[in-house]
Amino acid sequence: STESLAISESNGDGTIPKFANIYQKDAFLIFRSLCKLSMKPLPDGPPDPKSHELRSKILSLQLILSVVQNAGPVFRSNEMFISAVKQYLCVALSKNGVSNVCEVFELSLAIFLSLLMKFKTHLKSQVEIFFKEIFLNILETSSSSFQHKWLVIQALTRICDDAQSVVDIYVNYDCDLAAANIFERLINDLSKLAQGRGAMELGA
Repeated sequence: STESLAISESNGDGTIPKFANIYQKDAFLIFRSLCKLSMKPLPDGPPDPKSHELRSKILSLQLILSVVQNAGPVFRSNEMFISAVKQYLCVALSKNGVSNVCEVFELSLAIFLSLLMKFKTHLKSQVEIFFKEIFLNILETSSSSFQHKWLVIQALTRICDDAQSVVDIYVNYDCDLAAANIFERLINDLSKLAQGRGAMELGA
């Protein structure tokens, strides 16, 4: 849930934390603004690709993806930026990761994959929630669209390309008595998909 992904921190009231220089402060403010912009709701009804709301959401997610992919050592290690990722970006992903708009959903998956590569040591609980509530939920829900399931499988393929990531999932979650069995559920879901009606739909 959105509440599960958020963390409490000293600047939760909207005040700006202290930074070493003006560049860090500006980077924090821009990053926070992009995350908030990406969370703005879309109008009711079928999405209009030309609408200001959808275009601004997609643009903000594209910029966030670029930030995460090109994050330097300060962004990846400074506690304020780590908190911003947890407080704002993870919440934004929890909202956009269930979007019916495929482009929004695909960008959310791409951002998550980048976070998994560069920030996973800081995001154990957030990664668990994302797997349970988005990845596994989409695979296990019959009402999920073909396109959404296909995008999830493509994302999982990229994760499994890195053997260490697969080991990390098993060790950090299935071997932790307090965590969910992410690896076990993932294998079971993919096995059912490969053997059942879903396999024919996906051309497997």
